Amino acid sequence: MNKTLLGFFSLASVLFTQTTLADNDNGFFLGIDLDKSIQAESTVIYDDERENKKISFDSSSNSLSAGYRTASNNRIKASYVKISVNNSNANAKFSGLDLDWQFVYGRSLIQPFWGFGFGSYTQDDSAPYNDGKDFEAFSFQLMTGAKFNLKDRLELSAAYHIRTMIWETVEYYDGNDYVSYAIVDSISSIRVGATFKF
Repeated sequence: MNKTLLGFFSLASVLFTQTTLADNDNGFFLGIDLDKSIQAESTVIYDDERENKKISFDSSSNSLSAGYRTASNNRIKASYVKISVNNSNANAKFSGLDLDWQFVYGRSLIQPFWGFGFGSYTQDDSAPYNDGKDFEAFSFQLMTGAKFNLKDRLELSAAYHIRTMIWETVEYYDGNDYVSYAIVDSISSIRVGATFKF
């Protein structure tokens, strides 16, 4: 996977140096993104000597975003995200807010980029299992890909996206003692998006 990403990034870098479009002005934008996991796993981490447990799952997400494009073509992006999670035992939905920084290279037809961000999430409809409050998580994300500047106002993108979600600690009684554990979700996905620039 790392060699594939390096090859893609190198190819995109060569292409963007060969095909140059007119410079874009800085300004605001609105966008939509869709993604599908290629690998996703939950790790249950216990606070005692119990062995950690790993559970694989599938996920997909959609998001609406707004942000600002700087004079150097970098992006500050805020998104409202809905994530659907499915495994053999249960389904769940997460919703939250992301704040991302994206560093874009060039102003050509194909513009490689990378970025990072943070987010805050809740598990929808989990309040009945958590004393009336939905479970909460902190999210950290990394991304790399390319933007395709098709029109003056329209831009498409494709990216490899990695998200790590660290959920709040949960405590339960196992019949003998109280046990605490935390869940860490790791999601690698392919993301596509469209952006309208003002």
